[in-house]
Amino acid sequence: LLTPLLHFGRGEQDVTEFERFYSRPHQQTLLRESSVVFVLTEIEGEVAVSLGARPEAVCPIGIGIEPAEVTGGDGEAFRARHGIEGPILLHIATRAVAKGSGTVLEAARRLWERGCDVTLVMAGGSMPCFRECLETVRDALPADRFIDLGYVSEDEKRDALAAADAFALPSRADAFGIVFLEAWMNEVPVIGARAGGIPGVIDEGRDGLLVEYADADGLADAVERLLADREASQAMARVGREKVLARYTWDEVFARVLERYEACVGRGYEELPAHERPSTSS
Repeated sequence: LLTPLLHFGRGEQDVTEFERFYSRPHQQTLLRESSVVFVLTEIEGEVAVSLGARPEAVCPIGIGIEPAEVTGGDGEAFRARHGIEGPILLHIATRAVAKGSGTVLEAARRLWERGCDVTLVMAGGSMPCFRECLETVRDALPADRFIDLGYVSEDEKRDALAAADAFALPSRADAFGIVFLEAWMNEVPVIGARAGGIPGVIDEGRDGLLVEYADADGLADAVERLLADREASQAMARVGREKVLARYTWDEVFARVLERYEACVGRGYEELPAHERPSTSS
């Protein structure tokens, strides 16, 4: 039973990178010969089939969170600690170019140029590519509108989620994007990219917005849309929260995984097709 966690980016635009990391012969052999291929989204399942997985073996399971572990933060305390007034745009990630971190930063700069009083809060470690990007513009960033938290505790993360007015992760390097679930549980509207598994997580226009990867203007427009129509953005966030509770708690995900394991181990060795039988050689 295989969980490949395929990162396939934007398809043809990232095909060289994908072939380098995810479509090597031994990986395709694993996909072909696995009894079950657990994927996080139906989109990832389609990619797995294109690499040789049998359609009947593919099982979308999503990923899970414990709602109580990501909620209950103190948004007002977070704002007071960091001296924030006005709306907050939150970005939590291992910050990198491929994660869309540079795009979030550039979108915030464009929002400030438009007169928007949004504060950009970034949390998480930084890859060298993003640190280089940040250093080129740091002196031009408004000290009262840009907060770089770096690594944060779980308590600080919960407080940031409780305080946020919008969350953005316009990444091409995510098979799923678990932070979307955490944002939804805090009823924060989300923005992702049309890349990787994210379009299989966000139902565009229903529980979040999607933009093209690396499109800073598009991202700035999406943030403005969420901040301008709070009633609509909160409605999307609530739909996202209900989706998490229905599909993406660990209880729900574990039940789907367990069902497939039990189906496999419930069959005797002689009942298994030849390609599914474990090798008896040393």
